[in-house]
Amino acid sequence: MNKIAGALWIWLAIATIFSSSCVMTERADKQLYTSVCKLSALGPVKSGIRVRVRAIYISDIVERTTLKDSDCPDVWADLAERRPPNEDQSVAKFEDAVRGDVVNDAELRQFILDVSGVYTRRSNQSQGTIAITNVWSFERIHGDWTKATMPK
Repeated sequence: MNKIAGALWIWLAIATIFSSSCVMTERADKQLYTSVCKLSALGPVKSGIRVRVRAIYISDIVERTTLKDSDCPDVWADLAERRPPNEDQSVAKFEDAVRGDVVNDAELRQFILDVSGVYTRRSNQSQGTIAITNVWSFERIHGDWTKATMPK
């Protein structure tokens, strides 16, 4: 009886370790590398997933901030107003760059971004929202954003 209990305990320990490593792998794989255009085409089906997006950030700092894609200029994703609890320090660094040195500057803030975050979209919304958790890279651009070259 003790041999059976011992074997069962070892089997359960191995199963627990194996299932934990699978969960970690699944979490790592759940980040979808995509674009604003592709997210829009998915609709609300993929709401709640982690995404990594290369996009163009456009903000007037007062009323509207969006992520756009030069491949589909009529489509956008809004940025979430609530900050996620797990955001990286890179987000604050990017926000400092957006604000810049001049507070009363009326120029649009435009950046090419590579960001990770959580994409959400309700079925009654025409576009989704991204809560940025990490900014991998950014570069300020000036002029017509539709002519900006997105990094690969």
